[in-house]
Amino acid sequence: MPALNVQGKDTAQATYVEPIAADNAKDMQRKADLRIGADAEIFVLNMQGNPLELLKPGMPFEAQVADANGDLTPKRDAMKATLTSSCGDTLEVELLETDIHSGIFSALVNTVYGMTAEKNDKLEVPFEGSVKITYRDEDTIVGAAADRDMELATRPMAESECLLLTKVYDTPQFEVETLVRLGESLYAVGAAKLATVKPEPGVVRTNVELQESKRLLSRVIERFPTSEYVVESLFLTARILREEQKPDEAKGLFERVIKEYPDHDLVPQALFQLVSLHIDKGDLDNAVESAMQLVNLFPKNTLVADAFVLIATYYYNNLKDYYTAATIYQRVCERFPDNPTIDRIFYRTATAYYRAASKEKPEPYTDAAKVFLAFAETFKDHELVDDSLYWAANALMKVNNVKAAYKLLTRIVFEMPNTVDMYEQAVRLRNVIKETYPKIEEDDR
Repeated sequence: MPALNVQGKDTAQATYVEPIAADNAKDMQRKADLRIGADAEIFVLNMQGNPLELLKPGMPFEAQVADANGDLTPKRDAMKATLTSSCGDTLEVELLETDIHSGIFSALVNTVYGMTAEKNDKLEVPFEGSVKITYRDEDTIVGAAADRDMELATRPMAESECLLLTKVYDTPQFEVETLVRLGESLYAVGAAKLATVKPEPGVVRTNVELQESKRLLSRVIERFPTSEYVVESLFLTARILREEQKPDEAKGLFERVIKEYPDHDLVPQALFQLVSLHIDKGDLDNAVESAMQLVNLFPKNTLVADAFVLIATYYYNNLKDYYTAATIYQRVCERFPDNPTIDRIFYRTATAYYRAASKEKPEPYTDAAKVFLAFAETFKDHELVDDSLYWAANALMKVNNVKAAYKLLTRIVFEMPNTVDMYEQAVRLRNVIKETYPKIEEDDR
């Protein structure tokens, strides 16, 4: 079927030549003008793209307007809508056309739990209330402009939420302690929930538990500025901001903890968080600076090892500078032999040395063999002992120490169960050596 392409504000003219008119006139041209008009519709969707009928305060949603005559240009057009919460807060959003000439306009709306109007980029929404979305439809089917609106209900407050948000405290000390503990608990729940959600571009990385935790902790910071719990509130808020992928805001709070509370037990953790933040951003210089500050101020703190492991891992994974990674890992092993993950750090040290070697620079193969052998000796019952012996043999082969390699492979084949991971590889490599050096066993006697 033929189609006429039009967009908003267009007009169309229908022309017809009438062969014989009523007055017997011939070939009379008839014309009719048409105006393009459509009635807009408003929809609300959840973050999975499904219709949303009941909103939980603190959760984002998608406001969508379908208005064909809002499509005005060959590009993606935009329009505005106003959202009004039943608590009195308002938010104007810009809806962007989802595609060229789609006539469907969409905007992401971020909400937070609240009972008062706030001037920010989020809509304050109460429990058991509503959100009204209003859009001015300039061209309707009947011609006159009209306001289109729809109302979205917010769900009732759960009993536990009611207790949390309306708690009455007997004393200021009890209040501040309760607020911090509640904030801490909500942070734990919110972070655990967020860990199960895959990050998506353009989707707000938060949930109602984290939002409420921040609100409670901010009350502590604002209302009890001299309280001993302020530093904990600052630290927890910074952790929440990290969960929400707001590194710059988090960094500012971690630095505030370090600067304003230098003797607090949370300072080492704040410094470690800074190392992690800098690593995430690829800022190696500042990561090293924060790690050095940590080791200088708290040389025996276990987080020192964790900080330098992060740096070594960045060299290993991101920069592919395996030799530098190996030397850092090895220092951690030497300085923190009681670290809970020392076995993994030890093994990664050997792996890094192995990957640092090449035909042009074979020396790290010798280092790798030494560390692999030391791993097997130090962690005799570890599941990676056979792996470490095999790769030690492999490294020794690279530097032409065939006899030593053959001994290690023989140890795997005859002294370990044939169920170990590297058994078959050890058998194959040992056979290759025997075929290449038929007198290897005689020479070994």
